[in-house]
Amino acid sequence: MRLAVNLAVLAAVNVLMAFAVQWYVVTMLGAAQQTDALFAGLAIPTVVLSIITGSVMHVLVPLLAGEEKASLKADAWTLFSIAALVFAILFAILYLTAPIWVLWLVPGFDAEAQALTLELTRIQLVGMLFTGINGVQVAVYHAKGKFVWPQIAPLASAVLTFAALVYALPEYGVMAVAWLNVLRVALLTLLLGPGMGRPTRPNFTSLAVQESYQTAVVRVGVLQNRCAGGPSPAVLGRTRHADPLLPGATYL
Repeated sequence: MRLAVNLAVLAAVNVLMAFAVQWYVVTMLGAAQQTDALFAGLAIPTVVLSIITGSVMHVLVPLLAGEEKASLKADAWTLFSIAALVFAILFAILYLTAPIWVLWLVPGFDAEAQALTLELTRIQLVGMLFTGINGVQVAVYHAKGKFVWPQIAPLASAVLTFAALVYALPEYGVMAVAWLNVLRVALLTLLLGPGMGRPTRPNFTSLAVQESYQTAVVRVGVLQNRCAGGPSPAVLGRTRHADPLLPGATYL
């Protein structure tokens, strides 16, 4: 009971901290072109992370939770390596194609605002790299039954970067906000690092790694189909046996 209360309090403080940062940014910048460009630049990274990271978290925790310490450590670093590779590829693709989809995303902006949105988007794509890795790190903590530090670490990184933001925003403007967002998630990666243990050689043939890949693909497919208007019969047939969170699924 005490743990649940502590976690609830920490979660609430994290939400309040996130609100405080956004309030400060909007208050300082105002309802201006810079503010629009900043939040428009977060659109695609947020969508990508919500699809992939959310699926990964639901998959990894139950797969890793029952493993022995040595196996969990090896699988954790393997999954960490895979996440780093996947998000590095996504980063490269999105970074290089940004001039195309950013213009499509904000057709109502003038040329100056579109150029600013493109620059801010590319900066914030760097943060997507770290956030994708954070998903694996948090899953490892949860699999070990450690829930408090994954709540304290983001709060600590947010407080530190908010202090820097108070100094940097009046001096450097919206660019400071974008780069400090990246710094915040990079710092979070460092704070969560000790839970991974010492680095080990990846083992891509591990059963847990293969199962996590298969289940994550199914979950991402389901989310994509929901966004497109509903899952196909083929996907439904697979997910009934693979995903206990879906309606009608069989829990194994």
